[in-house]
Amino acid sequence: MTPRPRSKARQGWPSNLYPNRDGFRYRRPITRKETFMGRDQAKAFAAAKKLNAILMPGNDLVDRVVGWRETVADAIAVFRRDDIPARGWPPKPPRSTKA
Repeated sequence: MTPRPRSKARQGWPSNLYPNRDGFRYRRPITRKETFMGRDQAKAFAAAKKLNAILMPGNDLVDRVVGWRETVADAIAVFRRDDIPARGWPPKPPRSTKA
C-alpha cells in the first residue's frame, strides 16, 4: 500500500514538520514525541532540516563507499580492550564439557 501523497500546500516543507494553531511543531521520527518549534517559518524549517539530518537514518552513498561506519563489533572490541581490564574483573572460568 502506497502512502498518501503530501498536500500541495506543503510541497516544499521538510519531513516531520507540521502546522500548529499559530506556529509549527516537529515530530521525532522514532518516538513520535512532538515539540513546538515557534512561529517563525524560516527558523522552523531550518531546525527541522537539521533535526532530520541528525535523527533520521540516512542512506548516505559516500559513507557507504568510504566506510566510516562503526559497527557493534567495533564497540565490543573497544569494550574488551579498554574497559574490562580497568574494571578488574576476574577471567571467565572455562566451561565444563559435561552434559
